[in-house]
Amino acid sequence: MPKPTKSSAIRNNLARNIRYARVMLSWSQEELAEHAQLHRNLIGMIERKECAVTLDTLNDLSKALKVEPWVLLQPPSVAQPQILSLLDKSAGR
Repeated sequence: MPKPTKSSAIRNNLARNIRYARVMLSWSQEELAEHAQLHRNLIGMIERKECAVTLDTLNDLSKALKVEPWVLLQPPSVAQPQILSLLDKSAGR
């Protein structure tokens, strides 16, 4: 199996973190697409690592999820506790 390249590692991080944040919000892919004003098929493609996202798309997703863009690019072990903390704060927990 080939060693993951830096770009594929970042794409994997983004896919896992977007899905994590979406699930923590109890949103479907379609609901995230609506909040981010993106096509629902794009959300699935990102989560399946089938496409690279533009900076504009990353920005739209981060705004919808209320998470800074750079957080979504971090390894899940680092990003997911931060995502959970931010979601808890925005929910007033």
